Amino acid sequence: MAEIAVRSREDHEIWLMLSREIAHGAAHDSAERHPISSCLSGTRFRVLDTLEASLSQVDRKVVWLFGRAGAGKSSVAYSLAERLREQDKLAASFFFSQKHLSRSNTDRVFLTIAYQLGLRHHRAKACVIEAIRRDPTLLRPETSRREQCERLVVEPLKSLRNVWGGGDKVMIFDAAEEAEAPAGKGGQIRESVLLLTELIRNTSPHPLPISGILITSRPFPRLENILKEPGITDLFIRHSLEDFDAVRDVTLYLQYYLCEVRNNDDRLYRYPCPWPIDGDLSMMAKLMKGHFIVAATVQRLVQVADDPVHRLDTITRFYRGDVRLGRARGDIDSIYHFVLSNCDESIRRPAVECLADVMSLAEPLTPMLLWELFGYDARDRISHLAAVVNIPHSRSSLDPIQIYHVSLRDYVSDQRRSGGFYVDASESHQRLAFMCLTVMQRQLEDSYGGGEPSHRHSNFPNLADRHNKRIIGCLQYACQYWAHHLERAKDDEGLHVLVLDFLENRRSSFVEFLSLLVNRDMVFTVLSGARRVVATWSTSEEHSRALRLLDSTLQLVTPANVRRSAVDIYPDGALSKNRTRRPSMTSPTSYSGTSGVPMHTVRWESKVVTPEGKADTNDDSSATFVSLWALVTMLFVMSYLLI
Repeated sequence: MAEIAVRSREDHEIWLMLSREIAHGAAHDSAERHPISSCLSGTRFRVLDTLEASLSQVDRKVVWLFGRAGAGKSSVAYSLAERLREQDKLAASFFFSQKHLSRSNTDRVFLTIAYQLGLRHHRAKACVIEAIRRDPTLLRPETSRREQCERLVVEPLKSLRNVWGGGDKVMIFDAAEEAEAPAGKGGQIRESVLLLTELIRNTSPHPLPISGILITSRPFPRLENILKEPGITDLFIRHSLEDFDAVRDVTLYLQYYLCEVRNNDDRLYRYPCPWPIDGDLSMMAKLMKGHFIVAATVQRLVQVADDPVHRLDTITRFYRGDVRLGRARGDIDSIYHFVLSNCDESIRRPAVECLADVMSLAEPLTPMLLWELFGYDARDRISHLAAVVNIPHSRSSLDPIQIYHVSLRDYVSDQRRSGGFYVDASESHQRLAFMCLTVMQRQLEDSYGGGEPSHRHSNFPNLADRHNKRIIGCLQYACQYWAHHLERAKDDEGLHVLVLDFLENRRSSFVEFLSLLVNRDMVFTVLSGARRVVATWSTSEEHSRALRLLDSTLQLVTPANVRRSAVDIYPDGALSKNRTRRPSMTSPTSYSGTSGVPMHTVRWESKVVTPEGKADTNDDSSATFVSLWALVTMLFVMSYLLI
């Protein structure tokens, strides 16, 4: 019984470790994707039926749906995922997004798919856990995608052959082009797509229980090139959204949502539905050329206007050609130009720079966290952009401020399209790096009170209470992403000064804080990114000192070093001495001056150590856990499987 209990706890730990590494917002119905865009009932049924039929063919296929920005690909992908989920045919989904760093590349794709498969069936979960038990490096981003796919996706699917015997399950991957963000990593999506094609190859008498895979994207040269490779062409079915006439659907969309605006505003009761008249709706829908993003933005423009009647009249006259905005009618650029211009000229530049900074965040933040980071209420500065930005009414709202569609980022970052509204993304990242470093300069000291890191927690017995959501959220963002912004920022002497100040005075608090809130792998990732930037600075004494400080800290937090080390987690009376033996230890090796977490090198002698600080005898000599705890506070930092 003891062995079963140990095994169960170990399985639970492994599953928790996996859960910390996945992209939680990638699932089609995740809260992170709210507000979710879906197909209005009665629209896009031809597209949905065609895709479902393509994904259900006897000879299994990868279906590629492509279309221009704003054509409604994500809405179609979500609606199809919902339809398949209701039929118990959805195996997993991953919706890429440039608005969230964890979903803007392929680093977490196979980990996330494995996690979703485990949630779908206990056999898959057991298979995933066993694979990680045998090789914990599967959780690491540098592990090959092929290894992750084979061990964490293919093998679990094999275990489900008899369970999912019908072989009718589908995987959906939306907005694949948004996984191409990091410069120099253009091969990411190509490798992942090629691995996915292997899931549906019928080369065995017992194929995997996946009938099809849907990939959506804009017209995408990398996918086009993949289709030309030998043995790949016949596996793909291509569908262009432009092949499906959307004028009727856009008309229905405008009719439905503009009538909703009318019905929800007491001032508009005297206007008949449809509002405006059918002729105007059809005219606008034709000029929108199937761009649902244009229709959605027009609807929100009317909804947020102080005078909805006047706003709709202006838009209708623009589409008739009676009003000129210097842009082509029906083009999304014309709508964005209209929205960004709809304020006093004196605040246009501050507003678009604030917008650009919001769009450059590694992940969207709530109004309160943005206020803490920016130093002002972003809602006030961009209030006139409510048609293109989701702006919560209350500063205390838990909903983030975020753009409705990534095409707005494309517009603002392309000078040829946006003209005077252009903002260089590197300038936004420069401002955000400065903000993050300033927040750490202020709050790391405020939260921990300075002094030796290993004594800070004992100075604050109410530390848990002090870690309210505002402090943790903003400070965690700053600690987690300052190097991300630094790598993408314009080089600036002021940033050099702040980085050096951080390394000399706050790096210990940073290591301890981020280790507690996330894990030491994240510390290693952040500092590695910072080192890449510092290495490009002009040679100077400050440059050399910054590199020395970074190298010494990186040496401490390198994953290999952490796996070989742990703190003494056996204070007197903490454990039942008759059930456990103390692990053998070398003499303490203190790193308190650098890391804030004193550590001992240990040999665990067949013990399983859980984050609760409990240990049980493990007669099996297979892999066991090491847990890292802050010595003074006994706060859990992280856990690793020994390799």
